[in-house]
Amino acid sequence: MIPARQKITMKTKHLKRRYLTASLLLLFLLTGCGNTSDKPPASEIAGNEKASGKDMEPTATPEPAETPEPTMEIGIEEKFDPLPPGQKYGKISVSRDRKTIYVHGWVDPYDLSDRRTKKAEKIVFCEDAGILTEESVLDSSIDPWYGSRLQDAPLVKEVVVEKGNPFLYAKDGMLIKRKGADQYTDGDQLVFCVPRKKGSVRVPENVEYIGRCAFFGCSGITSVRFPASFLYNACFANMKSCKSIQVDKKSNKDTLFYTKDGVLYRREFLEYTRVVAYPAGKTDRVYKAPDNTWGISPCAFLGADHLREVYLPSRLKEIKEYTFSDCKNLRKVVVKNKKKISNVEENAFDNCPNLKEHVKDKDW
Repeated sequence: MIPARQKITMKTKHLKRRYLTASLLLLFLLTGCGNTSDKPPASEIAGNEKASGKDMEPTATPEPAETPEPTMEIGIEEKFDPLPPGQKYGKISVSRDRKTIYVHGWVDPYDLSDRRTKKAEKIVFCEDAGILTEESVLDSSIDPWYGSRLQDAPLVKEVVVEKGNPFLYAKDGMLIKRKGADQYTDGDQLVFCVPRKKGSVRVPENVEYIGRCAFFGCSGITSVRFPASFLYNACFANMKSCKSIQVDKKSNKDTLFYTKDGVLYRREFLEYTRVVAYPAGKTDRVYKAPDNTWGISPCAFLGADHLREVYLPSRLKEIKEYTFSDCKNLRKVVVKNKKKISNVEENAFDNCPNLKEHVKDKDW
């Protein structure tokens, strides 16, 4: 049984609610917002309650209707898959005498040697063998690792591709990946040259790409001549006996590459140039870059032990990663007029024990 006082309170609250409802309805009619065909939004009711200054009991706010998400096209990034359709990941094996490496199936170029291959002198690519495309070549956001493909097989002097292999072929100690071998190879690409190659080397005219670190560490090569190919970074780095890197103008008269005093350059932005590769075996102690030099490529001077001093123009904008690494006798790298450039990678001067003066960017 409900006490009389509680009945009076409930009745009073009931009357207050009716009064509140009538007041709100009148207010919306007077302000022109009370269109009988449209229910006013809950946000407007709440705002009017606050503006009125009256002590009104809060009412339940209806949940807003769900707003459909806008329709938009979302670009889905294609997943990188280096393995061609129908092919299988492979492996390397070593002969009993440890003199020969055999490659079966598709392998990463840096998996061509390991702790078993220190004494190997020959590498054989079987009929089903192939070389996977590096992810870092396709995605510039991935930090590449620079070094010889056969770092753990330094004695290899011969490379053979079995007859019938549709993906690879070998010529003069160079392994070449055929055009169309996978979805990423749209021209013949030189993968690597054997570490024990000696003397002058001429890259075949049909080669359109020279892969990253392709000749890295080939200390017996004295000079290289190549067609107007596309060059990946560090392809001519750390060649201790090399004194000249020449581009073969006969293959393409309109090439952007050119050579001066054995140093390889590339024309950029019509009026500027880039230092691509300085032969590590060049015996000059002082190097002065052209006045219109805009940038220096990764590993361009890597291993140039004869260099003592390098002078760069004030127009220079960038020095990339490992540019002067392992230059044992390098003492200073300066920019004309002491102007600081906008981009110098922190590892550009790694392992230069005698370096006392070098250029830094503003954010060093």
